[in-house]
Amino acid sequence: MSSCRSIGGGADFRRPGEEGTGPDRWGTFEAHSRSGRTVGARYRQGSDRAVIISGGQHANETTGIVGALRAARRLAERPSAHFVISPLENPDGYQLHWRLRTGGIRTRRSRPTG
Repeated sequence: MSSCRSIGGGADFRRPGEEGTGPDRWGTFEAHSRSGRTVGARYRQGSDRAVIISGGQHANETTGIVGALRAARRLAERPSAHFVISPLENPDGYQLHWRLRTGGIRTRRSRPTG
């Protein structure tokens, strides 16, 4: 990562009716990959022990992103939850994997056709 900074409050994982809990409850952070793509993270302050949820480290393991998002939504149902989520930590690799797949090459399972 070449840079990291806080970009203020807001969150995608609020429980219904939680909007009025104040700006200190949620934080948003971003960093940038070597290619300049954004790596985003959300922080939720709570009284429980802190948990880190991450996904998307390995470009060909795309379900990890979905799993991280589902875990964060589930955890956000707890009023005392204290966690950070970074669902896509390798946006450069993910983009490369996506380009290879849309070009007709399926990584790890690619076989010659014909």
